[in-house]
Parts: sequence; C-alpha cells; structure tokens
Amino acid sequence: MSEISVERMRLKLLSHSQAMLHAAESGKWSQFERLDSQWRALLNEAFSDFPGRFDEIGAQLLENQTRISDLLAQAQNTLALQFQKEFKANAAIKQYLK
Repeated sequence: MSEISVERMRLKLLSHSQAMLHAAESGKWSQFERLDSQWRALLNEAFSDFPGRFDEIGAQLLENQTRISDLLAQAQNTLALQFQKEFKANAAIKQYLK
C-alpha cells in the first residue's frame, strides 16, 4: 500500500463528498442521487483497502454529511408544504364544483 494510493483515495473521498454537498446545495437531486448511490461503495473500498488511514479527513466528511442531511430535511419539508398546499387547493376546487 503506497502513500500515493492512500493520498489519491483521500482526495477521491473528499472530492466525492464535496460533489454530493454541492449537488444538494444546488438542489440537483438527480445528480445527488447518482453520487449518493456510489458513496457507500467508495467508502467500503477506502476503508477495506486502507484501514485506519482516513482519520484526518473524518471530521470534514462528517461535516459534509451533516450538512447534506440538513439540506435533505429542508427539501423534504418544502415538498411536504407544497403537497399540503396543492391538496388544499384541490379540495377547494372540488368544493367549489359541487
């Protein structure tokens, strides 16, 4: 296991995590979904091939994931509110048509 391989994997993890965060911040959820589907495999590869070599970037990865989680919760709340508004509008229209 060369240091160059470890450093490449560190950069790959950080880059992928940042790309996921950027997609979430931009509301590009299809892009985020694609990146997220690759994330677990990338983590498994990194930690099985290079166990214990990523402690120094762990805080950054965790911070990114926490921010992503917050953005997902906000998006879900927004969608729920929009759905509720649409539901009420449909109910009002149905009531009017009666």
